[in-house]
Amino acid sequence: MHHGGLVAGAACVSLLAAVLASPPAAARAIESVQLQLAVQGVAAYPAYIARHLGYFDEEGIEVEVVSGTCHHVPHVCRASTKLVQQVSAGKVLIGWGVPAAILPPVARGEQLKFFYTYGVKSFFDLVVPDDSPISTVAGLRGKTVGITDLGYGELPFVRAVLGAAKLRPDDSVTIVGIDAQAPSMLASLREGRVQALGGSVEELGLLHRAGFKGRSLSGGYRALPSSGIFVTERTFNDRRDLLVKVARPVARATLFALTNPDAATAIMAQLVPRQFVNVEAGRALFQTYLELSTPQRSDSRGELVFGHAMTEGWERLQSILLAGAQPVLEKRVDITAIVTGELVTEINRFDRETVRRRARAFKP
Repeated sequence: MHHGGLVAGAACVSLLAAVLASPPAAARAIESVQLQLAVQGVAAYPAYIARHLGYFDEEGIEVEVVSGTCHHVPHVCRASTKLVQQVSAGKVLIGWGVPAAILPPVARGEQLKFFYTYGVKSFFDLVVPDDSPISTVAGLRGKTVGITDLGYGELPFVRAVLGAAKLRPDDSVTIVGIDAQAPSMLASLREGRVQALGGSVEELGLLHRAGFKGRSLSGGYRALPSSGIFVTERTFNDRRDLLVKVARPVARATLFALTNPDAATAIMAQLVPRQFVNVEAGRALFQTYLELSTPQRSDSRGELVFGHAMTEGWERLQSILLAGAQPVLEKRVDITAIVTGELVTEINRFDRETVRRRARAFKP
């Protein structure tokens, strides 16, 4: 008797039994995770497009994109504040919110990590008409600046831009509230009631669509991180692989949109039709966020670096939130403890030409 053959046969039988007992790869459970947004629709377009195109599935995870409670800039910080609370409490694993809502709880002791930058420009801007003789912020001395919401983010933003030029609101410059509708903003400028406007990118986008041609005076203050993906420090340390799998599809979807904006717009019109009831307004809104999310950094090959950390921008933002008689931020925090680029290289490791080819060939 050949005992070696019997042993080998028994081993094969055991292996076959093990294989038959194991569920096929397609039937094995994949990890499900929620990506909780502070906003709805176009303001976070890459999350929707990534899910629609199956980019999360290709990473081997199932992602539920949970829309937030607002779909316009004027409410995003308030929604982000609630989302930050939920992430800190462990009720939400991964959040998509704004840095201005993350800094205050960190100053109070919360341990959070912001690991993927989506919005690379401020939600706000300070502008003058193209034909204005005012070419610098210093030129606003003795002038009047109109802002669309005295109770929200554009006020500290405008104060910071003025302060950097040694101008003091209500002394060197008068700040007044104006209606956010384009005709009202245009009339305020045309009739000389204000010489400059401060507002959100959406509101100023409406102004440009109404025929306004202007110049930004914000300079370096436009280069502020305005939104991105964050988790608790514990989640960041324990679930790095998962976070890369969530963020890489967002990067791919952003490249898809930059390659073929028309296709991306059509996808968003299908997914959030209420934002495209007025087709032209919807397209313009999408273009606003496409510009807001275009990375300002490239690698040695000239490829855009998605999600890169903007520590200098965070420092400028922190200075804005610390300023004034009633500062938003209680004390200065260590930005390097919050903002990290440790996952950026891995997040950007994907076949860009494949994304571009699909974008160019995509038929909505």
